[in-house]
Amino acid sequence: MIGHGQLSVSGAVDLANQMKDDGLGHKAVEALASLGCGGAYPSNCERDLFRWLSTLFGFQLQPYVIPLKLQVDSYTPKEQAVRVLLPHEILHALSGHPFAFDSLIKGNMSDESRMCFWKHCRRLEGWRGHPALSSSPLDRLVPITLHNDGAQMYTDDEFCVWSVASLFGSVGLVQDPLLQKFPFVIIAERHMRSEAVRKQVNTTVAQLFAWSIQISMDGKAPSVGFFEEELTGYRAEIAGQQLAKGWRACYFTTKADLKARKIMHDFTRSYNSNLMCDSCLAACGQGCPDGMNYKNTSDHAAWRETMIDHRQYLAMPGPHSVWRCVPGWKLETLAFDLMHNIYLGTGRDLVASAIRTLVRQGVYTHVSDNMETVFDHIHKEVLRDTKAYGLSLPAKPPLNDASLGGADYAELSSKYKAIHVKVLIWWVALKCQRCADGSPGDQVLQVLATCCYSLQHAIETLDSSGLVMSWASASEAADALMLHAKSFSWLSSYFLRNVSFSFG
Repeated sequence: MIGHGQLSVSGAVDLANQMKDDGLGHKAVEALASLGCGGAYPSNCERDLFRWLSTLFGFQLQPYVIPLKLQVDSYTPKEQAVRVLLPHEILHALSGHPFAFDSLIKGNMSDESRMCFWKHCRRLEGWRGHPALSSSPLDRLVPITLHNDGAQMYTDDEFCVWSVASLFGSVGLVQDPLLQKFPFVIIAERHMRSEAVRKQVNTTVAQLFAWSIQISMDGKAPSVGFFEEELTGYRAEIAGQQLAKGWRACYFTTKADLKARKIMHDFTRSYNSNLMCDSCLAACGQGCPDGMNYKNTSDHAAWRETMIDHRQYLAMPGPHSVWRCVPGWKLETLAFDLMHNIYLGTGRDLVASAIRTLVRQGVYTHVSDNMETVFDHIHKEVLRDTKAYGLSLPAKPPLNDASLGGADYAELSSKYKAIHVKVLIWWVALKCQRCADGSPGDQVLQVLATCCYSLQHAIETLDSSGLVMSWASASEAADALMLHAKSFSWLSSYFLRNVSFSFG
């Protein structure tokens, strides 16, 4: 409960003391109740918990301190000591705990499965020639995913978080995302108000990650620190020794939303400019040729012939990503995050637009003429269908005119989390399919059903494919996504002509 943010440390201490007073004298309860001098000093409870846990299982992981110029008390940058967790030390610390290491790092996979994964990656453009794949043994090599995103940890106070995770961990026995990811660097956004400070922080973090991941690839603890400083304490004790019991790790991919992707890599072509793609020359805005317009989803659109690979990216003028210093980094290793692009992106538009289209096409005329009553009926129908199929969806916020974006723009409320949007995509695919089967002459419902079903089919294909997709499954998912994009584009054009704000 503490790890999930459902209970504060001091609250857990109070609860443990009450359990102790009621006669539940378990050693773990007594130990938790003793924090903060038996709860007498709540502000010390969290400090005591970390001190207790650091020695409880012999877990040797200490923050590494780096100096960064941040805008803490004023707009003028001042050098501040920032504590980070180094990826190679995280891997080494977890290696002493078999269950955690087997699940979170190795993914409970066999040596044969890991070898199959790496042999598959060797054939892919993004990882062909990766320095870590030229050495052996590959069955003891872990692919590391770097993730960057903003996180609001306090009210109106966002932090920029870089975290790392083993790609294998996604298929392990422990399926809690909070346990699969490990914080690398956390900086408050208010401390990076100027572009110069943000770029300096990003550059230092990139160089630090490159240094640490190179150590993980070599598999040997460093004899000096990142700044060539002398090591002390536990780091000095293991200097020059084998790390993680012979297991090595390498950079594999970066996951980020489009905003973080642009900031991390200083892309001049991005989602909020006319040249809106960092991987091709697709464009948008007035005066954009039809063949180069990103909304052109035809198979012969000109922008399809302008795909940019890593070699071309480095040869093009303009700033290049500071993350290219990371061993194995290529433009192709930057992943488009399904959660942000679909579940928190176009999926929200799709769900709201689909529900409004069903209402517009007269699917719910038998319910009532009152829109509040209709939306209430739809909300109850969604809850009933999801429950019948064993899916979970919260009763709040309700589906109503406000949560569907109002009359101006059909967009699902941000109060719905990514997992809820995923469930709602499944439901609109199911509902639209039923309605299309019952109205074969309604062109809008037919295209809408195709749009929703094709996206749901792509999601199911990706979810069931595991780490290594067959070429057949990859082609199936790609074809489904392209069909979704084309049908979405058709619906957008149709409703634009009919002065509606669905599928914007």
